[in-house]
Amino acid sequence: QINGDQVWAQADGKLGASPLPPATGWRVPFDGLVDEAMRLIVDTPGPKVKSQAPPAPFIDVGVEERQRQLREIALKDAERIRLMQGKQEEEMWRQEQACALKVSKVIQRVRDATMENYQDLRAELKVVLAEKTAGMGSQAEKVLREAEEAILQARERVGQMVAQQMEEEQRKREAEARVQEEKELCERLAMEAIAEVSEEEASITETSEICRLVLQVSDDYATPDALVQAGKEADEAIDAANLRLDRLSQSLAEKEAGMGSSELAIAKLRDEFRPLLSRVAVFRQRLQTLRDESNSVKEKGARKTAVAKMLKEQQDIFDKHDSDKDGKLCRAEIVGFAKAEYDFILNDQNVEQIMKAYADEGNVGVSFEQLPKMRSMVAIIRYEVRTRERRAEEERQERFRCEVEERQRVLVEVKKVELLRALEALSKLVKATESSVDKAFNVASGVAAEDLGLPRLREVRVEAAAVAKAAKESLDQALAALDTEEQRLTSLSAAPLPQQDAQDVQDAPASAASVPTTEGLHEAVADAVAAKSKALCDEEIGRLRSQTARLKEKLDGVEATIIGAGQRVAKAEAEELEVFQTSLRTAIRDMMAERNQTASQLLDQAGVTEEGLTFERFKAILATAPGLELTDGDVVRVFRHIADGKESLSQEKFGELLRLFFKVVNPTVLGVDMPIKSKTLRRLSVHDVLECIEGPKKDERVEVMRVRCRAVQDGAVGWATLAGNRGTRFLEPGGRVMRCIQETILRDGPSQTDSREIRPLTKDEVLDVMEFQMRDAMSSIMQIRGKARNDGAEGWAAVDILDGETYLEPT
Repeated sequence: QINGDQVWAQADGKLGASPLPPATGWRVPFDGLVDEAMRLIVDTPGPKVKSQAPPAPFIDVGVEERQRQLREIALKDAERIRLMQGKQEEEMWRQEQACALKVSKVIQRVRDATMENYQDLRAELKVVLAEKTAGMGSQAEKVLREAEEAILQARERVGQMVAQQMEEEQRKREAEARVQEEKELCERLAMEAIAEVSEEEASITETSEICRLVLQVSDDYATPDALVQAGKEADEAIDAANLRLDRLSQSLAEKEAGMGSSELAIAKLRDEFRPLLSRVAVFRQRLQTLRDESNSVKEKGARKTAVAKMLKEQQDIFDKHDSDKDGKLCRAEIVGFAKAEYDFILNDQNVEQIMKAYADEGNVGVSFEQLPKMRSMVAIIRYEVRTRERRAEEERQERFRCEVEERQRVLVEVKKVELLRALEALSKLVKATESSVDKAFNVASGVAAEDLGLPRLREVRVEAAAVAKAAKESLDQALAALDTEEQRLTSLSAAPLPQQDAQDVQDAPASAASVPTTEGLHEAVADAVAAKSKALCDEEIGRLRSQTARLKEKLDGVEATIIGAGQRVAKAEAEELEVFQTSLRTAIRDMMAERNQTASQLLDQAGVTEEGLTFERFKAILATAPGLELTDGDVVRVFRHIADGKESLSQEKFGELLRLFFKVVNPTVLGVDMPIKSKTLRRLSVHDVLECIEGPKKDERVEVMRVRCRAVQDGAVGWATLAGNRGTRFLEPGGRVMRCIQETILRDGPSQTDSREIRPLTKDEVLDVMEFQMRDAMSSIMQIRGKARNDGAEGWAAVDILDGETYLEPT
């Protein structure tokens, strides 16, 4: 169809004025090639004329136009009918939807039904379904099914409500029954408690009456025994009452616990039990008051008993000293009384003083009634006399102490002079040692200078080592002398006093009653002098030891400086040897390259045997190397270093000497081929180490020197540039010497787990590389086998961890 939306074939070109499609030139399918066999024939009305050639296409335009109009009219009629049918269907759907909606609302109300409105809502739903079922049309079945489900749900829900209501009513009845039981229990327990407290109150009142009757004997005419007995009887009654109160309190506590913790029980406890407990507390207070009264009565009886006993003892004492039994103590009897009772002898003046104060009118003696006063006066007189004697004795002892201290001071001064005289030689020795240490420090200060050349550094280091050695010997001698002198001076300070000093101490005044014997005094003074002498000795020896300790610390610093200088010398010599080896290696490799020789051919030409390369043949080989400027001494040092001090150099060692290594000093790349524009094999980072295989060769196109080398980290082989055409250095000779930049471990094997630790490697320690190991694929660790220059220890050490920490770097 022309202008149709389904395309099966397409004709090239334009239709022009003709409304008919072309007869030929059709692409089948529409995006394929032109099908030459396809011919389009337009069917026209009328008799068909047979001819040999196909007739020209012809169509009646008027007929076609009428057909098109008829088709359009038919289409419009069909569309109109379709729209009318759609409106009718839509109106019918709306009516069905309205009926279904009304029923759904009732269904929803049925779902939310309660016990009160369930029957009414169910009847309403039945009426609505009868009215609206016919109008719901196709939705009737679905709505009826929902109605049945809603009725079932509502029936189940109402049943649950009924069950819950019955359970709630049952719980209420049970709760009311429990409340009634609790109320009855609380009432019963409260009544029992009130009865018990009332009964106990009557008992307490009875006990109080009994105690008051018993304690009425507490007057001034009662005997002590009667008072004590009355107190005991009252205590027994009070103890019995307290026991009953304890049982009552326990019973109240049990009843309180039996009531529980409900609101009714709490209210009962607040309204009735608290007053009962208060009454019990009042009972206890009443019993305590009775207890206090009983104790007062017993104390009064005890006081009367004590007074009676004291009077009896006083009377016995009086009768004992009243020899003539006249009821009075005369002067002689008073003196005997003081001697016997106070161990004190009264003089006549004291006796007259007592008689004057307490004797009767006839001055015959002291009666029994005045005995307490006389006793007090005797005690006062004894105290005064003893106080005067004690003060006099203290004054004598103070004078003696001053004399002893003065003698001690004199003796200590004598000992001090002896000790200082003995320490004088030792002080001179320490002072001489200090001069030696100061000299060593001054010489070592010159070693620490950074601008010294290697020859001068060697000389100054040797000189400083000699001076430090002499200073150390002097310091050791001083320390040994100090130890010896300390023992001798300790013995000297503890030596006994001279005979004259001991005699002077013995002649010092002393009191037989309070001062030690002369032998004890001699020991005390000797100990005091020895203690002060030892303190003086310790002070002087301590001062000298502090001085020697400072000298030792200073000398240790000097030795550390000398050790540091030795490390600098070793480092400088190692760097110098590395430079010499590099010069030798470069010269020999250039010579081999010029002659097109291998190392084996060079050794054969030099006549090297299986025993190795001797120094003379080694020197002869170097003599033929062009451009090598080394002194004979430098050649000797290099040979000894390479040969490890042996007389000959093995072929393996010689081949190791010719191995040339470069270290990467600026980031660059490793190319596949000689031209600098060749494909990049991998990037080279700073501190990567490369072993030279071929070259250096010049890239004529860019005027740079290139070397073929192998990366020791991963074995990659390619070409790298030594320096750029603008002077930037990428590779420099090196990599055979590693410096420790972070502490790591030197092991006896390459395995991190199976090898044994030899020793730690400290920061700035230098190792000569003996063998490179490629980076381990599992642990990402690269290792070398090296030899430490400090002590010659050989072993394996980690260089770095891929994308991690670095321990060694080429130097």
